[in-house]
Amino acid sequence: KLLTHSGSKSSNFREKDSKGEKNSNGKLKNVGSSRTRKLSSVIESQQEVVNPHDFPYLINEEYVCQKDGKKEEVFLMVVVLSSVHRYRQRQAIRQTWGTAVNQLELKTKVVFMLGRTNESFHEYQVRKESEQHHDIIQEDFIDTYRNLSIKTTAVLKWYTTYCNHAKYLLKTDEDMFVHIPNLIKSLKDSGPKFHKFIMGSVIKGAMPYRQNFSKWYVSKEEYSDSVYPTYISGTAYVISQDLVSDLYQATLVTPMFWLEDVYITGICAAKVDASHVHHLGFQYFRRNEPPCNFANFITGHRIGQQEMRRIWKALDGPRWSC
Repeated sequence: KLLTHSGSKSSNFREKDSKGEKNSNGKLKNVGSSRTRKLSSVIESQQEVVNPHDFPYLINEEYVCQKDGKKEEVFLMVVVLSSVHRYRQRQAIRQTWGTAVNQLELKTKVVFMLGRTNESFHEYQVRKESEQHHDIIQEDFIDTYRNLSIKTTAVLKWYTTYCNHAKYLLKTDEDMFVHIPNLIKSLKDSGPKFHKFIMGSVIKGAMPYRQNFSKWYVSKEEYSDSVYPTYISGTAYVISQDLVSDLYQATLVTPMFWLEDVYITGICAAKVDASHVHHLGFQYFRRNEPPCNFANFITGHRIGQQEMRRIWKALDGPRWSC
């Protein structure tokens, strides 16, 4: 189920092809091997900060990963990207797969990352929601689709500042169903085999949309190359503890590109020698299957609040025993 893709980088971030080799267990395969210099030396000797990401926190939960004033042992830190006005979707997560974390042996935390709007009513509602649930992180940037790279950078910064002892970071979206027990089992079984990795659904050889009617239209001024670097679908991916800080530092010295998954897991990941780990359990397309079939996967995409509750009910709640 797992394939590794070591980060590669050329002057225009074009992915180079190479032949893969099976590891001794016959299950893993390396399909890229060119190396880059470590980020710290690049920053110190050549590069200047171009994206300081100095947005202040409007709402913060500094102590999510602490207990009694000390760092709490956390296996998985989950940060869900959410829009300010999507309260019902956040509530559905809290009442379905988000509540499963309370039944697990390995400590898992869930918070929501938000930007802001100019609508005072929604901002007021978010503050009230935060007072009730204490799981909202909000930075002072406008929350739009084209600001998702800023939002994900906020995730990396928050983890690095407040929860950098968690073994793994999961970044996901509010319309995702995440089978947390399956994910934790996979990380326990396979995570120790890798270092400085991003795990999810790997996408290789994708090309920019040049049709200006497309939602994902990218002009040549924004991205001049004809192929994106290998990256991981932004719907959900796991970053290992030993990579998050370096990846965040890479965003500071890398010109912003609005396609979050290409920017974070492709362009910036290449700068810090990250490996891509492909896992078949991560699905970035919508699945029109019986809810119980989600028992065999880690993620499902484009899941509304009602469907999320149906899937949860089919999985029999916290027992996860379809």
